[in-house]
Amino acid sequence: DMTRVNVNRILYIFDTSGVWLALFGSALITVLFLGGFVYDIEFAQAVVLMLFPVSIVAVISVRASRRIKHEELAGEALIKILLRHRMATQAIGVLSIFVTAMFGMFKNLYTGPFGGF
Repeated sequence: DMTRVNVNRILYIFDTSGVWLALFGSALITVLFLGGFVYDIEFAQAVVLMLFPVSIVAVISVRASRRIKHEELAGEALIKILLRHRMATQAIGVLSIFVTAMFGMFKNLYTGPFGGF
């Protein structure tokens, strides 16, 4: 029942305002990416490194919800889809934390203790 409620909630949000969410989300990430990596604004870099993985997880959540709703999965098939979704979400989280940490250490080492170039 909890899966059904969450699937219906995710699909309702995506069906009613998915295009607008995708439009404004991609515009926000693009502006932050340009501000962060083209104009070298560190706060924008940090926000991009946090928001980009969240957007990927949102896409795979909608995709898994569509599959669960369309195929009306239950039992073992439902558990398999939910476990796959959980593992993908955790893998994205681990990878994004690793990339963010490495990027932060690179910035610290590049800048140095007395300022950067």
